Amino acid sequence: VIHLDSKNFDSFLASHEIAVVDFWAEWCAPCLILAPIIEELAEDYPQVGFGKLNSDENPDIAARYGVMSLPTVIFFKDGEPVDEIIGAVPREEIEIRIKNLLGE
Repeated sequence: VIHLDSKNFDSFLASHEIAVVDFWAEWCAPCLILAPIIEELAEDYPQVGFGKLNSDENPDIAARYGVMSLPTVIFFKDGEPVDEIIGAVPREEIEIRIKNLLGE
């Protein structure tokens, strides 16, 4: 899982056909619950780019995608947001969205 910021965010999206970005903050307890799930999915789906963006440190990017609640997971295809999940959800819910994007 790549740690994203304003310097590498756009190039990260450009270099992955499908990307999953976890918008989080250190004070957010549900974000800490979601983090290991994102790590597991990153191992299981090496063909998908996984990134984490600290919303407190990068408010400009969070605002660009209208992120108001944390955690928010946004799914990108060809650099464009195509789906999102708000809140800490079970792994299966995120995995279903990934499989849909992969056409599985």
